[in-house]
Amino acid sequence: MEFNRERAFQQARENMITITELADVLTRDYGLSFRKAHRQASIIAKKADTAGKELYEISLEKINDWLEGVQLKKEDWQQIIDPACFVERRRVSGGPNQDLVKEMIRSRKGDFSRKSDRV
Repeated sequence: MEFNRERAFQQARENMITITELADVLTRDYGLSFRKAHRQASIIAKKADTAGKELYEISLEKINDWLEGVQLKKEDWQQIIDPACFVERRRVSGGPNQDLVKEMIRSRKGDFSRKSDRV
């Protein structure tokens, strides 16, 4: 199987797929409550949609104008809009993190081998 990596990366950047990372960063790194962070992310998503823009097309200055009482750092915004960073940070069971997926595959192959030996 072959993948067009450039196209896949571009598609991962679209449709505000990383908007939950904004809420996570606001909660984790800027001290906002879960509820307020998700409200802020919702406001950003609606304004981006109204402007017909993807998140990565919006300047940090504009984002900071839209946020209430928070000024994101440039490096934080760059990580928020990066789908690779988004995936890397999801290190929970069943999440898309590459290392976790590889471990899940390895584990399932082992389970399958053990079960097929009994059949």
